[in-house]
Formats: sequence, structure tokens, C-alpha cells
Amino acid sequence: MPRKTTEEKLKTELDKLQVQKNRVKELQAKARTENAAKERKARNHRFMIVGGEIEKQLQRPLTDEDVAKFAAFIQKQDERGNFFTSWMNS
Repeated sequence: MPRKTTEEKLKTELDKLQVQKNRVKELQAKARTENAAKERKARNHRFMIVGGEIEKQLQRPLTDEDVAKFAAFIQKQDERGNFFTSWMNS
């Protein structure tokens, strides 16, 4: 078996590094996807908690009209002095 030249050795090493680089990119993409899914689940959970608390106060299921009324109520509160936002952020 003939000995590899320096150029062939470098080519082999470069190929190995390219494979490793591609693997790292794949792992990074997978990690980003998993992190986005985790964040999405946490956000959805918070929405469900808030909706549940509102339904508990109303003592009935929320309707689309209720959601629009709630959004308008919050907007009006903020227009009149950011009361709700200030209270929630304190």
C-alpha cells in the first residue's frame, strides 16, 4: 500500500472536519428547534392559565366576544394611564 502524500493526508483531514462541521450544524439546528418548542409550550401554558382564571371569574366558558371585550378593556385601561400594565409590571 503506497504511502499517502501530505496533500492526500490534508484532504482526508479536511473531509473529516467537514463531516464534523456538518454534524455540529445539525445539532445546533436540532437544539434551536427543541428550544423553540419548549418556549412555545410554556407560552401556551401561560395562555391557558390566564384563560382559566378569567373563566373562573366569569363562571362560564369564554367566547370570542368575551376575548374582544377583555382586549378592549385592557386597551382602555392602558390609554387612561397604563394602570394595568404598570400594575402587572411592578
